[in-house]
Amino acid sequence: MAMERDCDIAIIGAGVLGTCLAHWISSLYSARVCLIDASGDVASHTTSRNTGVIHRPFYLDPVKKGTFARAASLSYPMWMKFARDFSLPWEQVGTVEVALSDRDLDVISSYSEYAESNGMSREEYEVLDTHGLQAIEGSVKALGAFFSKTDTSVDYGLMTRAICGTLSGVSTVLGRSVVRIVEGEGYNLTLSDGSTLRARTVFNCAGANSLRIAHSMGLARDLSVFFFRGDYWRLRQDALPSIRHNIYSVPRFLKFPFLDPHFIVRYSGVRELGPNAALVAGPYVYSGFSESPLQALSWLFERPVLTRLSLLTNLEFLGMVRSEWESSTSPEGMVRRLSSFIPSLKASMISGPGISGVRGSVVSRSGFVPEAVMITDGSSLHVINYNSPGATGAPAFSAYVLIRAVSQGLLREPERNMSRLGWDLDAVREAMPDRGQGMTA
Repeated sequence: MAMERDCDIAIIGAGVLGTCLAHWISSLYSARVCLIDASGDVASHTTSRNTGVIHRPFYLDPVKKGTFARAASLSYPMWMKFARDFSLPWEQVGTVEVALSDRDLDVISSYSEYAESNGMSREEYEVLDTHGLQAIEGSVKALGAFFSKTDTSVDYGLMTRAICGTLSGVSTVLGRSVVRIVEGEGYNLTLSDGSTLRARTVFNCAGANSLRIAHSMGLARDLSVFFFRGDYWRLRQDALPSIRHNIYSVPRFLKFPFLDPHFIVRYSGVRELGPNAALVAGPYVYSGFSESPLQALSWLFERPVLTRLSLLTNLEFLGMVRSEWESSTSPEGMVRRLSSFIPSLKASMISGPGISGVRGSVVSRSGFVPEAVMITDGSSLHVINYNSPGATGAPAFSAYVLIRAVSQGLLREPERNMSRLGWDLDAVREAMPDRGQGMTA
């Protein structure tokens, strides 16, 4: 039966960002909060389908990606405290990013400045020459490397579900998507099962679907979204046991927001190769290009068409897409890409496919948007393009969303500043002050 219910605040999206935001709001306010997700559980999609690394922000340009960088830096001790308090996996494996060319060496030389600007201590990283690289990873061959010692392997899905278990005063509506939002006295949300929900304030944290929801409310119509699936291949347990760190390489396509595939050591000890960035037609396409021919056709002609065509006619972008699909369909293609710096890696070492996850990357007429976009309209706030390293920075970035909501008049100033988990809102406010701009980019 269709049912109606009321709440003060509706949060659309029960991934890591929406769940962290629900934690902040329920900790700092006395409000009826409803957390809505189309899936049957929290953290069902991108949050649980990623590399599983808490990244230190050594590779993030503090000018172009400053918001992501500050959120990542602030969130690291927050995640660490949470993992220790709740006895969750926390394996500090470290990341080695290798240089394969003189251009790559130039990129790596800038990482020390990035790391310092983004709040990393000098003890957390080291720039390695060939001999230094061989000393810590003898199976890896490169001209040099940047060693981020405190990158940590975790389970973001497990963490998000643990946060959800601490929520107080929050109702969860799972397995039902939001199909319509009408503004009246607050907002009337129609869900996929025909039920309705009334809310005074709406936060759109729906990940890859957030732009669709914004479009349905007449917002951000000049932006489009491209979906990219990251595929992983799993190594046999006895393959390359000497490699103990995550091994990345400097991305080939620096103008596009994707890292090249890498060697990952998960907290469980499982090692995987990936991900790539295979272009797909929807946010939940975990195999193939689309779930149906109709989905593929509607994706191709989704508005704004000119924004999409500007990329689909870009020869460099099409070359990247072709290369990424090769490593999606065959382990040999993935191995070929990583063997340039792990020469002993062989396709016979792969036991089968690992997980796959999809990210939505927002595009404007100027190209890929580098950071998250936040748009307020009436009593709604929409977080668009919140992707990698999104899970890394979710505790601090969700606090930043709350700070933005206060500055825009969606929420009053909170009566408290310390969350139920011991996270400090004032620390985020000091490091990430909101200047009231309509877009974070």
